[in-house]
Amino acid sequence: MDCWCNSNGDAKEQAIAIAGKQMDSLTATIGDRTAFSAKMKADIAALDEDVESNKAALERATAIRDEEAAKFHAEERDLLQSIDALKNAVVVLGKHNSGASMMSVQAVLRTALAGHSDIMRDIDSRNGRAITSLLQIQQPAHFDSYAPQSGQIFGILNEMKEQFEKNLAAARTSELAAKENYAQLKSSKEEEISAAQDSISEKESDLADSNEDLANAKSDLEDTTEAQSADTAFLGELRAKCSASEEEYQERKKTRADESGAVAEALSILDSPETFKLFGETTTQKSLETQRQGFLQLGSARSHERRIRDQGIRLLSRI
Repeated sequence: MDCWCNSNGDAKEQAIAIAGKQMDSLTATIGDRTAFSAKMKADIAALDEDVESNKAALERATAIRDEEAAKFHAEERDLLQSIDALKNAVVVLGKHNSGASMMSVQAVLRTALAGHSDIMRDIDSRNGRAITSLLQIQQPAHFDSYAPQSGQIFGILNEMKEQFEKNLAAARTSELAAKENYAQLKSSKEEEISAAQDSISEKESDLADSNEDLANAKSDLEDTTEAQSADTAFLGELRAKCSASEEEYQERKKTRADESGAVAEALSILDSPETFKLFGETTTQKSLETQRQGFLQLGSARSHERRIRDQGIRLLSRI
């Protein structure tokens, strides 16, 4: 019993200690995985914000670019029309230096200068306000008196055409630069969005793995805790049972010792001269009675002594 108690008790104590270490490790794993999962969630949320921010920025840049492109195309179309009109006016004025040609030039100027009053004011101020004077003529008859100034008007028209051509070239250069800038911005934003989305996918995968590890660790901790509790309960019951058994054993051992002592004491009494004398007298009386009944009893002194001892032991065993 003592060996069984020790072997089972040692095994359970070892199992409880191992479970304790496993629980500490699992608790640490749960803390680590919980913190890691929280970090992954925060990182994913931040990356989602970055993606949405870059998408919104790209949408705004695209809207601005579309607006700029539309404005450029309208300006380009207007400048081309104005340049063509001025070219035609130069041709007309070159062929017909008359009042009628001046009327045609006036019509061309009104069309060409629509939306370009700043150009007209700059050129007109440098040419004695000749354009303003020409555009202010209301009566056709007055154009004939203005015809001698056609040379000056011819130069002004060429200057205006050249200015429009410069403006067109500048507008095209600006549009090309704007397109390139937008293309670079678009490429950069798309790369940032793509990189963030790739990072989100990786972190979502890491988060899924971490959550799985966390769930497994919690489940293992629960199972290990239950197993340790069961082993602890079993060990407690085992110790109580073994303790009770030990007490019973010690009680039985004490009882046997007491009995052995009593027997030894009885034997010492039986071996005493007084006992032999007592049992001798008793035997003599019984022998005389037996003789009177006609029985014969023979024996040596040694066998007689042994019978007396056995009789005493039997008597004591009934006590």
